[in-house]
Amino acid sequence: MFLEGKKLLYPYVKYSLYGIIVWSVILFFYGEISWVKYILSPFYQILKEGAVMGNLPLWFLASLFVAKLMYNTICSQKYYLTLLFLCIIAAYILDVTNCNYIVWFGNILSGLFFLGMGHLLKDVQYKKIVFIISMLFYVAYLSIPSLFSNVDMRANHCNHGYYLLYVLGSLSGIL
Repeated sequence: MFLEGKKLLYPYVKYSLYGIIVWSVILFFYGEISWVKYILSPFYQILKEGAVMGNLPLWFLASLFVAKLMYNTICSQKYYLTLLFLCIIAAYILDVTNCNYIVWFGNILSGLFFLGMGHLLKDVQYKKIVFIISMLFYVAYLSIPSLFSNVDMRANHCNHGYYLLYVLGSLSGIL
């Protein structure tokens, strides 16, 4: 797990510092003089959003790291599959209730589900019938507008369509 931390957290910290510098320059040019915006806001943004405003795509590295940590703990449990489904149900509930005070929770839970399902389904993906069925569903999912669901993974928010169809479409894409 140390290597995972090094591969995911080192770039996260490095590019977050670059993002803080970029954001500070932007604030300076807009005439911001409050030291809180320069010093405390980046930490608040990391806690709430998963990344600093100067480099928002970094949310993925931190979320993936936490999901992998949790996955290593969960995969050895007796009710492993049940825990994975509880994760996606909790992520769905967070979306439905629009509970996005800390956006990490939803994307880590859904990421944990997809990480676990990818691990579980890795052996069946090479069976011809499973491949054909998942490919047909995935093509239908992408080509039929009423089926397609657009979910913002960072915020764990369904922008268009149905969250559960998004989960099924993603699982067929994993296969």
